Amino acid sequence: MRKFKYLSILLTFSLLFSSCATSVMFDVKHPPLVDLRNVNTITVIPLEWDKTGRYGHLAERVTFALTQGVKLGKINFVDPDKLRFIPEQNYSQHVDVYITGRIINAGSYRNTETREELYNHATVTKLIETRTAFISIEYSYVRSVNREVLGTFKKSGTSRSVSEELIGPNTGRRGRFPNDPYQGHDQGQGNRQGQRPGQRQGQRHGYRQGNRHGQRGSQTDSLMTTAISKFSSTMSHEIAPWTTTEKRSIRRVSGNNPQVSEAGKLIRQKNYVEALNVYKDIYQKDGGVFAGYNTAVLLQANNEFTGALGLLKDLNSGITKSGKNSPAFIKKEIKRMEGYIKGFVILESYK
Repeated sequence: MRKFKYLSILLTFSLLFSSCATSVMFDVKHPPLVDLRNVNTITVIPLEWDKTGRYGHLAERVTFALTQGVKLGKINFVDPDKLRFIPEQNYSQHVDVYITGRIINAGSYRNTETREELYNHATVTKLIETRTAFISIEYSYVRSVNREVLGTFKKSGTSRSVSEELIGPNTGRRGRFPNDPYQGHDQGQGNRQGQRPGQRQGQRHGYRQGNRHGQRGSQTDSLMTTAISKFSSTMSHEIAPWTTTEKRSIRRVSGNNPQVSEAGKLIRQKNYVEALNVYKDIYQKDGGVFAGYNTAVLLQANNEFTGALGLLKDLNSGITKSGKNSPAFIKKEIKRMEGYIKGFVILESYK
């Protein structure tokens, strides 16, 4: 029968939050953030179909990014053109789930900074220009048969470029700094005479595409395209299982127990199986909070999540029944494991 040493726990309560440098790492697989069980087909309703959208000139690129993201999963993608001229209530005849979205905000801004430097034995002014494009979107996964919203996501994307320019004697014509990687992009600000060294300037405005010749806003247009393209890679956790690598610190057990040193050595060697056997024995003899927690952590590292949860719940219950407050790290780990186990059940149903 395990014994909980509550008195010693209270006397050394400040140690509850301490830990040694030894850590345990293990992988946890999670189900998709959107419940797509029994979903065989999916599509993205093109944002450009909404003729009232404020950012219509960006809609097609956002649609493409969301479509590429969805195709990262293993669900069959349906061409949205099949839905172009039918009522939304009839979408279920063609697709199980569809994504509908909108652009919340989009724009760009430019900041400049000047500083004095030596160049060809003369003091010159270096102008540093940073351009940034930004966009925010919102989209939802909708079950077509009953138009139930399965998940909604708000995301923002940004992209920026930095260019430099020297102004002064011995710099030749005023142009890009010789090593400027953005040489060839549009120059931007025009005449900057009279700007003091160190002065910063900022211009923020709504996004406008360059004209058909690419003469106006071409660099901003390129930055906006890059910002939008980032949405694709952020969708993988929404549509497919994903894995995290968890890290837990082993709590310091008081005393000079040689078994603790042995277990620590095994953990550093990543031999979690033998380390678990040692800590099970320590906990059986000691019954302390730290030994119990460490045993639970090692159970997780050996994919025994149900056993780990049961152990910590017993530990938590025993402390609570004694009239004491259970340590926060015990409660936190219980909540984590409950989430893991719930996810495992969902993953099984996907099979």
